[in-house]
Amino acid sequence: MIPGHATPEGTNRYRLKHHCDPAYFRDTPWFSASALGLGTHLGEMNEEDSLKYQESLAFALSHGINFIDTSLNYRGMRSERDIGKVLSRLISCDKTLERSELVISTKAGFLPGDIEANLYPNVYYEKVLLANQIIREEDRITLEKDGRKMHQSLSPNFFRFTLEQSRKHLNLDTIDIYYVHNPEMSCYVKGKEWFHRHIAILFEFL
Repeated sequence: MIPGHATPEGTNRYRLKHHCDPAYFRDTPWFSASALGLGTHLGEMNEEDSLKYQESLAFALSHGINFIDTSLNYRGMRSERDIGKVLSRLISCDKTLERSELVISTKAGFLPGDIEANLYPNVYYEKVLLANQIIREEDRITLEKDGRKMHQSLSPNFFRFTLEQSRKHLNLDTIDIYYVHNPEMSCYVKGKEWFHRHIAILFEFL
């Protein structure tokens, strides 16, 4: 695991190193992030698109973009793994970047699949999440939208699992920003009273 996390000193050093105009960065008390980030949602779940992502990530991180966003469920977990490979190469092997210079965000909430293990979401739910008691059947929330079913969970135990999976994929000790992924969808299904009670429990855990 790569130690450390984004810092004000590291991200400011990154901006100066790449001669970036301060207007193109956004300052927070914890770090400074490039106004333009690289998302990893779209694309096929195959090796060809993974290689394109890895090339794009390496180029962006080497040319003034220090903010990368992803999610455990993006491209069947491949997006997080692609980012992890690039970060390991640039930070640990090439040593052209430092961990403190980069802002990495990910998220969880939707029940994922693992394309590299050939486990699509419904199979992953049965063989990994239920079989290992990561979530219970009553923890799965199903929303049907545009004829497609989506499944979420706000269970703290599920988030304990997803957080560790993301750290492993990204090869990072610490994730700088961690989102609850579209939790309002659970509110549509369960109603406001249930939602506010359970989101408060989840926030307390996080």
